[in-house]
Amino acid sequence: MSLNHRAVVTPELLAIVRDSYGLPDISDPVDLGGSMNLNVRFGRWVIRVYCPWVSPERVAAIQRVRGALVDAGFPFARTLQTRAGEDYLMWDRRVVEVEGYIPGQKMRADDQLVRGMAVLGRIHTTLQSLTVSPAGRTAPTANNIEPWRLLAATRLTTDLLRADPETVGLADRADELAGRLVDAERAVTPVLPRQIVHGDFWDNNVLFRDDDIVVILDLDFMGERARIDDVALTLYYTNSTFGGDYTSRERLAFLRRIVDAYDSGLASPLSTVERSALPLAIARTALGLLCHLPDIDEPTALQRFVEEMRDDIGWAADVVDNRHRWHRAFA
Repeated sequence: MSLNHRAVVTPELLAIVRDSYGLPDISDPVDLGGSMNLNVRFGRWVIRVYCPWVSPERVAAIQRVRGALVDAGFPFARTLQTRAGEDYLMWDRRVVEVEGYIPGQKMRADDQLVRGMAVLGRIHTTLQSLTVSPAGRTAPTANNIEPWRLLAATRLTTDLLRADPETVGLADRADELAGRLVDAERAVTPVLPRQIVHGDFWDNNVLFRDDDIVVILDLDFMGERARIDDVALTLYYTNSTFGGDYTSRERLAFLRRIVDAYDSGLASPLSTVERSALPLAIARTALGLLCHLPDIDEPTALQRFVEEMRDDIGWAADVVDNRHRWHRAFA
């Protein structure tokens, strides 16, 4: 990903955080990664520096949701207040916050995914009742594309792909998939339940210690959308990351386990319509990730991304081709 807008650690940043929060001298800070935000660990704390386009109103909304989820018993990290009682500070036109550091291992094992999705269902149940500001309902950047934006967003990306003869075929498949998805989702989209969702419930944002979730991170992509889109993101990443036979009977059975685990945490279970629409949302997620191609400016990373997306667009097209099989798997 392009890091042009990602902050860098400077002595000035560390001094401002130290003085504003009354912390000891910050030595040997460790960059924890992140394609957009700067996340720096020092001792028991993490400094998070948002990108310039993330407004204070957006961060305040994220913090309110995070606090509500902590109060409801979910393992999110609490935001540390400054000595002046503020929830964040401004530095270099960026919002800066501090929270506790909680170590753990990425959610990857089968049982962890099943356990984690049951927790996501309970999180969605809690989020249904929250009132969130307009800044909290719309993410300035997201890994989700709404159905009514799909054709235009995909075309912007495929125009770039067609500049290289080696990726014209991928561009054609992506455009065809987008058109078919728009047609397939047109009738169902208006009736799908929408609410505030996490936005990026995947491995490095759900950390385990042994069999327990110790912390859930990253509400950067939080927003209001169809709740099945949040589930589709996890299912897409699971299928893509596990590789192998993406559409085998065994894989569909495992993805069904994940869906049922999520459903077990809901106060309002998934409807028949939602289960039927879920495979299409998974396929749309693949296009949503492809549309991040313009953000990648390092040639080796770009080549690797394109090769990975060839596979993903291929099996996403298979989902649409054989959607009745996927519908039966999730019914």
